[in-house]
Amino acid sequence: MMGDFVGRIKTGILLLLLCGLIILILGIFGNLFPWQLALPIFGLSFLFAWTHEKYQKKFWKKAASSLVQEKYQQQNRMNSLTRELDELKQRIGYQDESIITLYSQLRKMDRRDFSQALDTLLETVELFTFCTKASLWKFDQEEHRLQLVNFLGYEQTERPFPYKPVDTTIQGWAFRNNRTFTLRMLVDNPHLYDLEDGTTIMALPFVLQNKPWGIISLEEMPFERYTAYTETLLEILLRVAEPVLDRLYEFELTVSASEWDTLTGLPQYGMLIRSVTSLLTESLRMGSRFSLVVLEMSGTDPRKPPQQSTKESMLDLVDALDQCFPDQARVYHFKQDNQLAFILPNIDEDGTAMICMNILSEATRNYRETEFFIGYSNSRGNHSLNAQDMIKEVEHILEIQKI
Repeated sequence: MMGDFVGRIKTGILLLLLCGLIILILGIFGNLFPWQLALPIFGLSFLFAWTHEKYQKKFWKKAASSLVQEKYQQQNRMNSLTRELDELKQRIGYQDESIITLYSQLRKMDRRDFSQALDTLLETVELFTFCTKASLWKFDQEEHRLQLVNFLGYEQTERPFPYKPVDTTIQGWAFRNNRTFTLRMLVDNPHLYDLEDGTTIMALPFVLQNKPWGIISLEEMPFERYTAYTETLLEILLRVAEPVLDRLYEFELTVSASEWDTLTGLPQYGMLIRSVTSLLTESLRMGSRFSLVVLEMSGTDPRKPPQQSTKESMLDLVDALDQCFPDQARVYHFKQDNQLAFILPNIDEDGTAMICMNILSEATRNYRETEFFIGYSNSRGNHSLNAQDMIKEVEHILEIQKI
């Protein structure tokens, strides 16, 4: 289109020059026109050409500026599309891994006490959303406010204030209404502006004991991660984690704090005795079976620093052996620091023996310079069996291996 316009102007200038030349020739040689008439035509032609050249420079300068601006806008659009494409590729790539990751994190929660399970929950939220700042809050019924449980991404100097009012904050609104808050809700709900402090992107409540218990709050995350997909993913994550947290919370309510090891967060030996006794009664009533397995590590892990306690080394061992245990397996400390006990529900002797072989194989593969011993006992539906009988049987097998 631009080329046609310029071509027409050039054609007009050439026609004017041609007319002036014809008039000049006819005026001089044919005396048909006064030859002086050619002078204004030549002048008009040159004026038109000069004006056109000046306009053309200005036009091309403007056109070049528009092209640069359009190229810049296209580059921005391409960058945005590239980020969106990368996000979609990652989302598709994570679909296979996310189920495995979620399963692994849920098992990790189930191996800890309630407070450590909450830490794992916050860690899982970070894994699935790539958030850089987040916090976990619980409701303090006596003070009628939200209390900070844990946080991530904050420096110590900028850590969140330890309490939030329930009635005048976004987290409080999400808790009171048992409803997820996302930043996009401010568009259709202007009254929420009065509660928003400019830091909350998402706030999700979770339920324990059939009532709202706490809030997961996301305060900072990559822009491309803030999508409806992420919101749905987080809601699914909390719904799946709630049964595990609910079971641990109920367990914590029935057990005194002194029965949990403060270093590892695992239940102590006394709780193991009560759990075995309770399961023996239940197995007789329900006709089910369970096994008690004890793993002993001889010496300490040479790869660990000397100041690391034996209990901490055993806790690392639990994480390394996680895939060897069936669902619902519970971990306890046994009589000595270098011993761990596992209760495996709904399993018979031959299945227990197979699991024990897998445990030994995995343990020796991960800790080549350490010796391991393992013993087990199965309830077998024996009416005369008690917790001490099962423990004696386990210890007898352990001692035989050491001979």
